[in-house]
Amino acid sequence: MRLAIQHITRYSYSEPLKRAVQQLFLWPSSGVTQVIDAWDVSAPAPIQTTVDGLGNLTGHFTLDSPACELTLTAAGAVETLGLSEWTEGASQSSFESDSESVQATEPGVHPAFYLRSGKLSGVTPRITTWAQGIVQTGTGSVVVCNRANVLRLATALYNKVAYQQGMTDVKTLAIEAFDSGAGVCQDQAHIMLAACRGLGWPARYVSGYLYAPNQPELASHAWVDVCMHVDPTSWEARWLSVDITQACLTTDQYVRLAVGTDYSSCAPSKGMRVGGGIETMSVDVTIQQL
Repeated sequence: MRLAIQHITRYSYSEPLKRAVQQLFLWPSSGVTQVIDAWDVSAPAPIQTTVDGLGNLTGHFTLDSPACELTLTAAGAVETLGLSEWTEGASQSSFESDSESVQATEPGVHPAFYLRSGKLSGVTPRITTWAQGIVQTGTGSVVVCNRANVLRLATALYNKVAYQQGMTDVKTLAIEAFDSGAGVCQDQAHIMLAACRGLGWPARYVSGYLYAPNQPELASHAWVDVCMHVDPTSWEARWLSVDITQACLTTDQYVRLAVGTDYSSCAPSKGMRVGGGIETMSVDVTIQQL
């Protein structure tokens, strides 16, 4: 599926900014799940880009002139390939799409890195105990990470924590959303991360887009990759990508932006500022099928 995406973030301030530094995770990368046809990101100051240790293309800019508004625009076209399960290595790999051969750089971090808790997705006894009661065990009561157990856990979480806007914010912890029984895609992903890591399964947060014409509020979206197997010699890992909000594996309706331990590590935009008074942010994402 080919998708055209436009993502506009607007910041407004009650007083002029004196200085602002922003980090952006607004560049989707070509890989086993997608091919980027074209992409551009604009900001009110020159952007310096780099690839971080997790394989994300990221950028930053510094604004030194007074401003009461900032606008960030990311736009382009992406061909999605519809994969929900794939093998990922620690070095460059190539694959064939329908139209061309694509060279993709895979993250160089060992999957065990994603056993660590994020700032918002800490492992807690209550979430771990709940998850242990959902999944099925194998020989010797070992909790096996496979497709069936991942989907079983995702479905149980979908039923336990309802998608409901206005109940949480970007600082809400996984355990807080778990206890309240409501949240948005970010919260559902954070609880899934905590549950998987509590079971000993490496799992990473995925920030991206979802093409869902009947649910435009989900255009800016989040889901989870779960590592089901790691080759101890080559570091090759088998990943499964699952969306808790929809209780399903990802399809060609999903576009990946960045991965991290949770939202706090790969938010589309974040930063620091001097001045500005009260900040107001609005986000507008539109997606069309080409």
